[in-house]
Amino acid sequence: MDSLLLVVLRSSSSLATGRCRLRLGVRLVAGVLLVIWAMPGLAQERIALQLRWDHQFQFAGYYAAQWQGYYRQSGLDVDIRSAITASGTIRSAIQEVSEGSAEFGIGAADILVARHDGHDLTVLASIFQTSAAMLFARPGVKFKNPADLLTLRVARRVNDLIDVEVQAMLRSEGIDPSAVKPFPHQAGIEHLLSKQVDVIPGYSISIPFLADRHGVILTGLRPAAYGVDFYGDSLFASADFVNSNPELTARFVDASLRGWEYALAHPEEIAARIAKTLPRGRPLKDPLEFNLYQANGVKALTMHPLIDLGHVNPDRWRRMHDSLAQAGVVSGSLDLSRFIFDPVGDVMRSRQQLRQVLIGVVAGGMLLLFAIAGWVWLLRRNVLTATKALQHNETRLRAIVDTAVEGIITIDEQGTVESTNAAAEKIFGYASHEMVGQSVNMLIPSPYREEHDGYLTNYLETGIRKIIGIGREVQGLRKDGTIFPLELSVAEMTVEGKRQFTGLVRDVTERHALQQELRARQETLTLTIENAPVGIVTTTLDGRIISANQAFCSIVGFSQAELEASLIRNITYPSDIRDGVSGMRDLIEGRQTSINLRQRYIHKDGSTIFAQVYLALTHDAAGSPSTCILQAVDRTQEINRVQELRQHRERMAHVDRLSTMGEMAAGIAHEINQPLAAISAYAQACQRLIQSGRTNAGELQDALQDVGAQVERAGEVIRRLRGMVKKGAGQRVLTDINELVTETIALARLDRREQEIQIHTELESDLPSVEVDAIQIQQVLLNLVRNAMDAMQDLPVAEQRVTIRTSRRGPDDVEVAVADCGAGLSGEVEKNIFRPFFTTKNTGMGMGLSISQSIVNNHGGRIWFTGNRDQGTTFHVSIPSGIMDIYAVE
Repeated sequence: MDSLLLVVLRSSSSLATGRCRLRLGVRLVAGVLLVIWAMPGLAQERIALQLRWDHQFQFAGYYAAQWQGYYRQSGLDVDIRSAITASGTIRSAIQEVSEGSAEFGIGAADILVARHDGHDLTVLASIFQTSAAMLFARPGVKFKNPADLLTLRVARRVNDLIDVEVQAMLRSEGIDPSAVKPFPHQAGIEHLLSKQVDVIPGYSISIPFLADRHGVILTGLRPAAYGVDFYGDSLFASADFVNSNPELTARFVDASLRGWEYALAHPEEIAARIAKTLPRGRPLKDPLEFNLYQANGVKALTMHPLIDLGHVNPDRWRRMHDSLAQAGVVSGSLDLSRFIFDPVGDVMRSRQQLRQVLIGVVAGGMLLLFAIAGWVWLLRRNVLTATKALQHNETRLRAIVDTAVEGIITIDEQGTVESTNAAAEKIFGYASHEMVGQSVNMLIPSPYREEHDGYLTNYLETGIRKIIGIGREVQGLRKDGTIFPLELSVAEMTVEGKRQFTGLVRDVTERHALQQELRARQETLTLTIENAPVGIVTTTLDGRIISANQAFCSIVGFSQAELEASLIRNITYPSDIRDGVSGMRDLIEGRQTSINLRQRYIHKDGSTIFAQVYLALTHDAAGSPSTCILQAVDRTQEINRVQELRQHRERMAHVDRLSTMGEMAAGIAHEINQPLAAISAYAQACQRLIQSGRTNAGELQDALQDVGAQVERAGEVIRRLRGMVKKGAGQRVLTDINELVTETIALARLDRREQEIQIHTELESDLPSVEVDAIQIQQVLLNLVRNAMDAMQDLPVAEQRVTIRTSRRGPDDVEVAVADCGAGLSGEVEKNIFRPFFTTKNTGMGMGLSISQSIVNNHGGRIWFTGNRDQGTTFHVSIPSGIMDIYAVE
């Protein structure tokens, strides 16, 4: 109906050339009658659409057109067929359409190959503006460039949809495709993972998903990366069918594109319905997740809304044909006039048929006027009434033409302008009277001006189209001399034996500027990201890596190809995954606009990478989250230096302690050696006296007194040593235990500033003061806090938590409890925890808790531990409150 209305509209616009109003009125009435007669037949059209694979989101637009009733509204009953048969074989869309088993099919570069093989096919609309074809290698296979295929077992279906792109890529690299031996290609990836082959072809919207479900990361290679930039999924039909059914074809294409618009606007709804209602020849374990995964990839392939859905660039199809010709896959030239669907040309043909019918109606009317002379007066009255109505219609239709967004220009066979509309005047800067009667060349700059006459003459002589019926982008010339880009569509019609051409023009200057600005911004952004010193990764909302810059690749040791289509969690330290997922959930649900956290990554060589990570989301035109931007700052060297410095300090402290102990041991030995030597001498003297038989009680008594004196001297050395190690040297003052805990936490955080361990306090108020050596008790508490932190080192930082409580224990004691949430103490550790030199640390001396116990005991207190109810251990320190006799405790 839209095409007939266009014919009527263009017929009305021809009044400017002098046609009579009566004749136009008859045409209008006949056109309306034809529309009414044609409408009942629309509901009877039953057609088939042959998919190129199983039911999945890859074909979402066609399901949406059916489910939303777009096909039904267009008078179509569409049978959407899966490519997987009941026996498990795969139908070829090319074969089904060529043999007439299906009216429409979905293909890509294989359409060009089929034309070369003698199948006369026509492209109707290109849905995927870029190809999803890729080659995938299993883990461990060296696959970095096309030349590696020569030594690998490559699964191929020679000359199928993906293979023709692979052949073009190989030819572009100077490699003969026949040198790559084809191995059998099965559905899925099991034959790849079972090592039957090394490389398989597949689509970027499906194979990575299957690999992830098997827990592997595949290496990918795109033909597009080597200059083979082909269209992806495109609607096609046989040329004979299109020529015989142009209006049906136009209705089917229009309804399908409306379906695609709905599917891309409601991906979750369509994905869920596909998973629930459409049977698959090859079942999936999680069909909903698979279709949601495809939804993200499909939207990127359509490039919508940047590019109109179904947009077809004839020159790009020609370039695809030339690439395949250079690769030796096809030969000859491509006739775009028959290859690209031309609905405007179909409308013109319909108009010509309508014109013939209208001429017959007018001729019959004239005969009727001559035959019935008596009705002249009545007829004149009717004509007058009709004329007034036609004048009204003419005014209305002319207003529609003049208010059209596109410029409309009609020319004759010599290229002389016959009429223009207001939009054309605005586009070119000329008034209508300045253009009418002039050559259309005045609107075309050189050298295209000279080419235009050649195109028109060549078409009139040979019928070979180069512009007629083909939309293309050309250049226009304004009155002020400005050259600008415009889109031109030319339609042909014959009026009273004379050919006329109607051109629809649209000024695309602003669109070009926006595209150029977009390309410049994209290039700037790409260069900025790629050369940034910080690792930058773009992922989908479920964590699938879309791209990674060189800095991130250097951080983790994987190449861009190895990271693409993988999951970020595959290289994340297992215990840190939960922090990343929690941060993403906060971003998606809008609780935060950016996330700053610390993550550990697993380097390709197995080592651990420490990174400071920043997360943020990008949003689509509707404001919904679309992708995640991850920035990673490598802090591995910094953390390793801090750890090395800490270990060095501990080793120096260990050496210092050993040196001190050595000096003490030497001093003690010197002090005790003298009385021991004297005791030995007196004892030997007494023994000689007894052996000589000249025993003298007085001499023995004197010797024994000397022995006693030396024993007293040795005892004094021991007492001085005890005095040195016991509590008496410190100064004890009344102290607020809560203030002491607060100062200890500050020291702990200063010492462990590289960790964000949570330290919670539950301090009871109104506690009595304790009389202690603050430095010694602070050392005890600091040792307990450090031990608590070490006990949780295997937990994620976000889960590490130390709790310090103070409380009154009985009427006279104050208690401090330090609790961790680590793994707890084993039975062996519980037995020996306070024993000197017992330790569970690689660099520990085993003296910390032993010394702490001595300090607490010397303060008249007690230290012990208990296991927590959920997990971890709590150490308790009880200290007497008030003033006490500091010498009362041994």
